[in-house]
Amino acid sequence: MSKRINFFMTQDDLYLLSKKCESFDLVFYDINCVNSEHKKPYISLKDVPHLGTNVYGSYHVESYLVMFSRISINTEKVLQRDGKTHYLINQCNNPHSIVFYPSGMYRDKYLIMGELSTISKTVLSAKLFSLFSKLIKQICSNHQGSIWYSDNVKKLINVRLITVNTSEPLVYDLKI
Repeated sequence: MSKRINFFMTQDDLYLLSKKCESFDLVFYDINCVNSEHKKPYISLKDVPHLGTNVYGSYHVESYLVMFSRISINTEKVLQRDGKTHYLINQCNNPHSIVFYPSGMYRDKYLIMGELSTISKTVLSAKLFSLFSKLIKQICSNHQGSIWYSDNVKKLINVRLITVNTSEPLVYDLKI
């Protein structure tokens, strides 16, 4: 059974989330990094490059596998047509994990939605999901339907809250 929550958080909110996570001994693996079999995790969410900034202007692009640090990461070796090898990280091969898509600003006028999700049914993934979602909801105390947002998001002026990508029609934006 899959679980997910969607949220809008500013960079300050994400740094606060990082601080709240530090006592739980978590690691964050960049799912999109495919060039090395031995992936180095980020020990803190605040170490994630450009945290709070969305580089692509689209939801569901930048993603991190979150695990307790004592759990080993499993990569999948995939030979490419050009002869190169990619090393994939996914939740199917790491069932004791969750996936975190950070929210982020794009070009100072769009805030892209973030997501926390899991497809796993293990005790550890359920514990991680519960822990992380509680921390997010402590910061994002407001919600509209199933989308949570922080007080900092309410203060943004002339910023679209994007749920898909920046070229989507306005009807898909979150309105608060």
